[in-house]
Amino acid sequence: MPPTVDADVTLLPKVLDSAHHGSYWTPVGQIDATDRARVNGATGQPLEDLSPVPALLEIRESA
Repeated sequence: MPPTVDADVTLLPKVLDSAHHGSYWTPVGQIDATDRARVNGATGQPLEDLSPVPALLEIRESA
């Protein structure tokens, strides 16, 4: 994995833990704006970084 994707994927569980309390998760609508922005960024960035992968895995018809 490229270093930026690796770092993003490593950060994601740490950010998501802010919404995890014991055995339950805080509903999305109850997460404060700052934490919600962090979660959105932590999930959006890896998705953006990994978005080229499907095109790279596409089967080519010519060699």
